[in-house]
Amino acid sequence: MPVYSNFQNGESNSKYEQSAWDSLTNADIHSQIGTLQCQLALVSESTTPNETCVQATAADGTVYFFSTTSGKTWKRTTGGSYSLVNTNANGAHISAFYSPSLNKILYTTSIKLGHLVSATDTFTDSFGTFTNGSAYHPMAEANLTVYIGDGKYIASVTQTPTFSANALDMPAQYSVTCLKNEKNWLLIGTIIGTNVSLSTIYLWDTYSSSWTIEDDVYEIGINCFISSDNLTYAQCGTEGKIYYWNGSNLVYYEQMNSATTSVGQEKVTVLKGKPLIAVGTRVYSLFKKTRNSNDVLCHEYTGSATITSIGVTGSQLLVHVGTGAMKIDTNYATTSVTAPLSFTPVKNVEVFYEALNGGTLGLETNINGAGWVSESGFTNDSTNAKYYLDGGVTYNGTPKFCQVRVTLNPVTTTTPVIQAISVISAFAEKK
Repeated sequence: MPVYSNFQNGESNSKYEQSAWDSLTNADIHSQIGTLQCQLALVSESTTPNETCVQATAADGTVYFFSTTSGKTWKRTTGGSYSLVNTNANGAHISAFYSPSLNKILYTTSIKLGHLVSATDTFTDSFGTFTNGSAYHPMAEANLTVYIGDGKYIASVTQTPTFSANALDMPAQYSVTCLKNEKNWLLIGTIIGTNVSLSTIYLWDTYSSSWTIEDDVYEIGINCFISSDNLTYAQCGTEGKIYYWNGSNLVYYEQMNSATTSVGQEKVTVLKGKPLIAVGTRVYSLFKKTRNSNDVLCHEYTGSATITSIGVTGSQLLVHVGTGAMKIDTNYATTSVTAPLSFTPVKNVEVFYEALNGGTLGLETNINGAGWVSESGFTNDSTNAKYYLDGGVTYNGTPKFCQVRVTLNPVTTTTPVIQAISVISAFAEKK
C-alpha cells in the first residue's frame, strides 16, 4: 500500500522513481514542507508589448521590453503601465542586461550594442559595433566590466564607458551562448552547432590573455546559467538536462521531463531567492527550502503561450509570452500532481488533506497503462479529512499496476492543502 507524501522532493526523471513525483503542475511544494498546495496563477497584465521580447529591470524597478522581431522598446513603470519609448533603427534586439556599475541597461542587435539611461529614457542605439554579428549576445558583469558574447569573441564595456569588440578570443568553431560572473571570474558557455553534440565551458579571470579552465560536455549547446545559493547550474542540450559547476567541471544533476530546450539566458531569473527557468509554457523552480535538502525541480507557473522571457521587479515575476506580459495574480491556479507508477492491484485511493479552504479535489487513474480515467466517485470524508473512492477504481479487468493524478481546485484566493496520497490494494482491503 504505497503512501506518497514527500512533495518537497519535486519532480523525478521517471514515473518509476518512487521517491519523487512523475509530474507537478502549478504546484507550491515549498511554502509548508511536507504538503502540496496550489501556486498563484499567472494572469495577463498587458497586451502592449505584443511582439516577442527580452527584458531588463533598472535599479528603480522600471522594466524595459526589447522586441526580438523589431526595434521597438516598451517601458513598464513600477505602477504597471506600459508605453512605447524607443524604436531602434538597427532592427530586432537579441539581449538586454542591467549593469549595476554603469547604472545603465545595455541592449543588443545583431551588429550593434546600445545603452539606456532609464532615469531620462535616453537611448543610445549605436554605442558599439560587433565584429561577428552573432545570433547570441549574452551579457554578464565582472570586475566592473560588462562582457558580451559575439560569436567566437567576448566583447567588453568598461566604466569609462569604452567598448572593445574583442576582449577575448574563443576557439573559432564556438559561439558564446551564456555568461555568468563566478566569484569575479567569467564563466563562458558555448555551442558549436545544432547538429554537434559537444559544447565547452570556459573559466576566465577577465585579465589574462586566455582562459584558465575548460571542460567539455557532450550536449548540443550550453543554453543558460542558473544562479542558485552558492551554486551555479547550467541547462544544457535539447532534452532539459541540468548540470552544476563544481569549480572546474560541469557535472550532471537533473533533467526536466518532456522538455525541449535551446539557447535562452533570457528565460532565467531569480524570484525572492528562488531560481526560475522557463521552458515552453512552463516556469520551473530549481530550489530547496531547507538547508539539508537538495535543489529540486517543480513546475510552479504556466504561461498562456510559449514564454519568450522572464524577469523580476521587486517581488513580482513578469513573464512575456509573445503577445503580451503576464504577472503573478492574487488568485490561485488549478494544480495537479501525478504520483509514481505503483505496482499494486489498486482497489481504492485516499488523499489526506490539512484543509480544503472551500476548494475540492479531483482524481484520475491510469490502470495497466490503459489511459487516464476521471473518477466520478471521488468523495470527501470531512470527518476524517480525506477524499476516497466510493465504489473503487473504474476499470473493467484485473488491475496490476497504476498511476494516480490528483487535482487541487482552489477558490480564488484560497487553496486546498494536501498531506499524502495513499494507493490501497485489493489485498489490503480484504485484511
